[in-house]
Amino acid sequence: MGTFDPFSERLALLHRYAQEAGRKPSSLDVAFSVGWYDDPQESFLPDGDRRILTGEPSQIPEDISLLEDMGVGYLMLEFEASDLDGRLELIERFASELMPIVQ
Repeated sequence: MGTFDPFSERLALLHRYAQEAGRKPSSLDVAFSVGWYDDPQESFLPDGDRRILTGEPSQIPEDISLLEDMGVGYLMLEFEASDLDGRLELIERFASELMPIVQ
């Protein structure tokens, strides 16, 4: 589920299940979890859709904003690297390059 359409469909299904169980969909806390590779190139699925949170640094805040608009309250990023130093470098780059834009 790397694009907005499938995520939106599943979120709608979750909301339907909540209503059927007698809960308000707005009472649910929604999280989105993704491996973050820090690749400044857009990543595409076979159908041509761009994966969420891939591409230029300017695209990432737009994706985060769309997720927030969809009701996502928590974003979980897994900084994937082959070793600890690489992982720490990804975290530092995210903090220095993207966090100022997102906030």
